[in-house]
Amino acid sequence: MDIYNLFLNMMLQAGSSLPNFVTTLQSEGRITFTRAEAIAALGITEAAFLKAAARLQKRHMLFNPRHGFYVAVPPQFMSWEAPPPPPPVHRRADAA
Repeated sequence: MDIYNLFLNMMLQAGSSLPNFVTTLQSEGRITFTRAEAIAALGITEAAFLKAAARLQKRHMLFNPRHGFYVAVPPQFMSWEAPPPPPPVHRRADAA
């Protein structure tokens, strides 16, 4: 069984909600997910997902930069109302 299916089964057995799904992803070092991924993992309808996602967006816990793609906002960035900036890219001194 691959990791995704293991995670999917774990979420379904726990009877999880979208906030718990987001927290679980963050605890595993992930902050992005798709609508289809969340619907499959939670076993809910698209309408239920959209309502739950809208509630999290109002609380600045979720950011939707593109249709069907979501970014979980880590707690320390909630006041920014956006996801954290990407880490800086450092160039090597010997790179041209």
